[in-house]
Amino acid sequence: MEKVLFYSDNEMKAEAIKSLCNELHVSFMRLKRGDLGSMVISLVSPSIDPIRSKKTSVPALYVQPEIMIMSGFEDKKLDVYLAAYRSREIEPVELKAVLTPYNCMWSVYELTQELEKENAAIKSRPR
Repeated sequence: MEKVLFYSDNEMKAEAIKSLCNELHVSFMRLKRGDLGSMVISLVSPSIDPIRSKKTSVPALYVQPEIMIMSGFEDKKLDVYLAAYRSREIEPVELKAVLTPYNCMWSVYELTQELEKENAAIKSRPR
């Protein structure tokens, strides 16, 4: 099943994304600070054995940026979701990822760190 995990302090944006997900029959989960150290796969599939899922330590003063993680989407459904997102003129989310076999074992914090590195590298490229 398709699922969107979203972390943001922007209540209006979170509600707009939740509404979009409801309309498209996509599960929506608003992440909390306590979720940041959790493995992404355990948030997507709560049936994952919590004993096996590791927790990452998140620095106490860490300020989590906005992030959207999309899971379980087939290509066409992802295209529909992204097109609907744009057509509703919801403000873009800079850090976004599709769950993969490679990143599913990372914590939200670790995934965020990797996405920030990728974004910095992309922005530093000469145009």
